Parts: sequence; C-alpha cells; structure tokens
Amino acid sequence: MTDALTQWKEFLNPETLRRRMLTASLFLVAHEMLVAAIKTRLRDFFIVGFDEKGLTYSPSYEVKVLSLDPKGKNDAWRASIVWLEQMSVIDHVDEAKIRECTNARNTFAHELSEIVSGRKNPDFEALFPVLVDLIVKIDKWWIVNVEIDTALALAEKEIDFDQVIHGSQLMLSIIHQTAVGDLAAAQGLYEAFISGINA
Repeated sequence: MTDALTQWKEFLNPETLRRRMLTASLFLVAHEMLVAAIKTRLRDFFIVGFDEKGLTYSPSYEVKVLSLDPKGKNDAWRASIVWLEQMSVIDHVDEAKIRECTNARNTFAHELSEIVSGRKNPDFEALFPVLVDLIVKIDKWWIVNVEIDTALALAEKEIDFDQVIHGSQLMLSIIHQTAVGDLAAAQGLYEAFISGINA
C-alpha cells in the first residue's frame, strides 16, 4: 500500500481520527495552562493596581523579568522561562521539554491539515503527561514558595511539598481520564473532589 493510500485509510478511519483530534485537543488545553503557569503567574505577581486601562504592573517587572529575554526583545514568554530557571524552579531539561511541547503546539496551529491527514503526527498523547508534569512542578513552586509562605495562618505549619495538589493538576487528570482514559478513574477523581468540598 502506498503512503498516500495509508494516509487516506488513517484519515477515513473514524476511531483513528477521533482519537487523534481528542489527544491534540487535550494537548492544546494543557499547553495553554503551561503558558499561564509560566508567563501569566509571574506577570500577575507584579500587579500593583489598576487604572482606566486595566491592570497596572510594577516597573520592576520589566527590569527583573522582561529584560531577561535572550533575544533582547522583552518577550514575556522567553523571559519568564529564563526567570524560572534562575529561581531553580525548572532546569535545562525542563526547558528542552517546554521547547519540544511548544514546537508541537506550533505544528498543530500552523499545519493542521498535515496532522489531520497523518502526514505529520506529533505524539500529542505522549507529550500530554510531559506538559502536566511541567505545570504541576511550576504551580507547586508558586504554592509552596509564594502563596503558602505569605499566608500567616500557615506560617507555623510544616508543608509536605509532595502532598501539595494544585487545582490544575486535578482538572487535567479528570479531563484526560474522561476523554481518552478510564471513565471509572475519572469518576473516582470527581467523587474525591466532591468529598473534599463537602468535608
């Protein structure tokens, strides 16, 4: 069978196409959450108020973060990644994973027809847990080192870093299990969440 026929066979198989689009969609949701964890959280840390145009930021955001952009263009995404590395939140291995996931996201955004047809096939399903691990790692750092550290009510308590679970981690687990995984596992996560609310 020729490559073209193989691609058409895959494209016309509803189950193959459904899973390909589901995993790609999950990947895109997780990537947007990674962008928020890397860029938005850090930018929001420098909010000092608001005016008629919206939120206002401390001038130190440009000095301490945006100036770190390796290309010298004050790009918030690149600069935030450097800031996280400097703070030892992530390392060079994590940075390489971020780059790989972002390249896959850009392939989806700019070459969708190639993905749908199967001519290009980033392994979104394999990259999804990579994204989740990165999000969890960054979110946990913010919780433990910023949010909990500044909460006076918890100042005297010992915090087990490994036991900290961020809402994004729970949400991604439920979405993944519901879409392409085990519905019983997703239901278990949901019931655990409801139990926590009602406790």
